[in-house]
Amino acid sequence: MTSLKKAGYLAEVDHRLLPSGRLADRSADRPEHLLDLAGPTLNRLRRESGLSVALTVRVHTAALCLDTRRSGSGYVAFHPGEILPLHAGASATPLLAPAPEPVRRQVLNGRPQRFTAATPAADTLATELETIRRQGHHVTRGWVTPGMAAVGVPVTAGGRCVCALSLVGTDGELADPAEPILLLRAAADELGKRLEHGLDPAWTTSDSDSQEDPHA
Repeated sequence: MTSLKKAGYLAEVDHRLLPSGRLADRSADRPEHLLDLAGPTLNRLRRESGLSVALTVRVHTAALCLDTRRSGSGYVAFHPGEILPLHAGASATPLLAPAPEPVRRQVLNGRPQRFTAATPAADTLATELETIRRQGHHVTRGWVTPGMAAVGVPVTAGGRCVCALSLVGTDGELADPAEPILLLRAAADELGKRLEHGLDPAWTTSDSDSQEDPHA
């Protein structure tokens, strides 16, 4: 494990070793990379919303940012290749909500890190996850950075959540999230259909290792 961490294949998140941002490398010999399939969707979301856009995937109990498009305030909490916990705002929570119950339990029982005073405790986060599953989207305000807001949706293909799309801006830019939610839902539907036919199976998350001790 130490060698893998030094080589850059593992990163430490909340005292756990997890796959690092090198997973975002597009040089691997695969039929289609998620970045290529999602690129047109990200560009259109930025153009139509005027907000920053993020594409994230779940890697066991963490969220990995694969790509972003900056607009408006120009700020996003995630940067390509960066890993953050699955409760780190609406760019990550749409990945946690549909995750298998053991993954959700592991995150909730791990005393989620508080980035700001608005970052919820585990019991409040559990309620938020139920809301995401019921409504199909999530809006967060100041969970990671004061004064910033985000709205995110899961993208499903083959009956499972493959990634998440989110729009990020200031509280003022997302004062009324209704239109951004509609844009995200349409984009998620379109991308999900594209993924059904073109995505390499390697991009579907395996949870078989999520219960293992990463320090073993």
